[in-house]
Amino acid sequence: MSKNNLVWKIIDQVLEEVYWTYQAIGDKLARIHYRPEPGKRALLVSQDDFRTHDVVLMNALLRRCGYERKIIRHRECTEKTIVESIDQLARESDADSQTVFFYAGHGHDAGTYYSKGVCVNGNPTNIYEKRMTPFAILQLLGKIKGKKAVIIDSCYSGEFVDEVKDKAVRSVFPDMINDYVVLAACPADNATVRSEGYAKGWDIGPLTAALYYLIGSSKGPVNLAKAEIPWRNSESYIMSRYSNEAIGDIEKSVGASISFEMQRASDTDFFLQFDYFKTHS
Repeated sequence: MSKNNLVWKIIDQVLEEVYWTYQAIGDKLARIHYRPEPGKRALLVSQDDFRTHDVVLMNALLRRCGYERKIIRHRECTEKTIVESIDQLARESDADSQTVFFYAGHGHDAGTYYSKGVCVNGNPTNIYEKRMTPFAILQLLGKIKGKKAVIIDSCYSGEFVDEVKDKAVRSVFPDMINDYVVLAACPADNATVRSEGYAKGWDIGPLTAALYYLIGSSKGPVNLAKAEIPWRNSESYIMSRYSNEAIGDIEKSVGASISFEMQRASDTDFFLQFDYFKTHS
């Protein structure tokens, strides 16, 4: 690494620490008004520094919905950290718990058997060490008692939905995960696109933006298992912003067609509601 690149890397790391320190101070001040409710916990994972705003936005949303939150930043996004964090949630859960798992980052598909999943920091030369499969994550989340909302904003994220619907998998692993709602940004074989135009000019994913608008504008509880998620807003924005040629270039670079058709599977209801509307309705 050249001296200039090293200097910029150090500056980038310092600015990132300042940014997250600012967010932490904001969280502490917000607790004066938005106090976490018993049994409500969330784990928010940012796999890439470009997906920081997704986690910041979801953190603000879940704070106002009464959740205690833990954030895994992109530099900490390893399989070990995710496993340990989910295990902690499992230990702290009971039958009345409501848990949210949110992931924003790159999807993984090397085109080989059992290679789909979400990316984590690992050995870049070994595809099985730089991704976690939907089955592995869902089975870990299955240890958590109470209701679970699993939200995956990444390419190929529909594999999570396909996994919980797979009758063959369920026949062998009936307790993989129960009492769940799984939301994915796109079908399993498709890619998705983050953009600055979805919400507040921030560079975020379409599922993050859709949920923020849906929950933030609703004057009552939003049932993630049944509510109509406005994914077509993101599709319309991209189609109006990019030419067919530009979209084709993006699809060629990622090796998959772009889709905004969000996926869902559930076996229970899961409600989220802004604290403002709870106290002022």
